Amino acid sequence: MHHQLAVNIGNTHIDFGIFADHAVIFSHTVKTSHEDLEENFEKQFLAHLQSHSIDPSSITQSIMGSVVPEITSVIGKVLARILHYTPMVATTALQLNVNIRPVNKKEIGIDLVANAVAARTHNPQSSSIIIDIGTAISITAVDGQGTLCGVAIAPGIHHALQS
Repeated sequence: MHHQLAVNIGNTHIDFGIFADHAVIFSHTVKTSHEDLEENFEKQFLAHLQSHSIDPSSITQSIMGSVVPEITSVIGKVLARILHYTPMVATTALQLNVNIRPVNKKEIGIDLVANAVAARTHNPQSSSIIIDIGTAISITAVDGQGTLCGVAIAPGIHHALQS
């Protein structure tokens, strides 16, 4: 059986999931920490593969999305060592099923683009509003033609409660 790996590197958490035939086999969240990140991520990732009887060589496709560039290279290095190939890194330069209206694609994070792609995939002919509650709260609008029309970002609940 062939598996796919998706990794989402955020400011406070790194989420990874293993898929087969469009179904989630398992997913896990690791706290984003710069201390011993390489060693900790590798141990946790391998432990989860082992606990689900997944041989790393069965992971034939992998992609990472990140809003923390300095951590992307660390996680990429770990995964390349385990998988024996370099995972794809999602960027706005990829051909996606969403058009990005903002003039400078570099101004919009890949996490927001991924949310828009997911909404478009699940609702191909409908307009969507995606609310993502994490370190920040983001609201993304996608019209019925698949254009990402805009994004609003506010502090996340944890940060808002601290202020």
